[in-house]
Amino acid sequence: MLRFVFLLVASLTLLVTGFAQAQERVLSVILDSNSTALGDSVINAVFCAPAIEGDYVAFRTNNKTSGIADGIWAYHIPSKSFTKLVGIGTPVPGGTGTFQNFNTAGSSLGGPVLKDGVVVFGGVDQGTNPNGFAPVGVYSVPVTGGAITKIASFQDAAPGTPTNFFNFGEDSRNFGSISQSNGVVVFEGTFGG
Repeated sequence: MLRFVFLLVASLTLLVTGFAQAQERVLSVILDSNSTALGDSVINAVFCAPAIEGDYVAFRTNNKTSGIADGIWAYHIPSKSFTKLVGIGTPVPGGTGTFQNFNTAGSSLGGPVLKDGVVVFGGVDQGTNPNGFAPVGVYSVPVTGGAITKIASFQDAAPGTPTNFFNFGEDSRNFGSISQSNGVVVFEGTFGG
């Protein structure tokens, strides 16, 4: 059985005539599970809904063969163009080695989140988390592409505590636990014994 996942953008136009208003709705397919626009990647919308702001849509992808969450992408609606913001093999700022995955068991970072032109996402590096969890962190990148910034990772001390974060997100949820606005990122981090 084939499973199709569509990334849709709906555009709304108000048609005004005298006192009556009507709404025209247009649905456009950007990607589906048979698309080749992303090379070996397909959109992952199972546990991470795409995010939209202005003319951009940010989304996470999986590798077509391995199923590993392999990247964070942006789609520019007016130009109909894709930009890979980060992928497996991209160096991890303030971390160990390169990104290995953008999804981690035991964490529900979900995402990505797009606000104020910045995409925030969770990623796994090549380090070893002493608490047995994946070596996960929270990072950001401009939606147009550019330098990746570490916000927090398992290598960072939780503020006001003597211990490092050992996980991000909440195990009991299958949706994201990152939010941002006006340059402030809010996330759920676990620390302690």
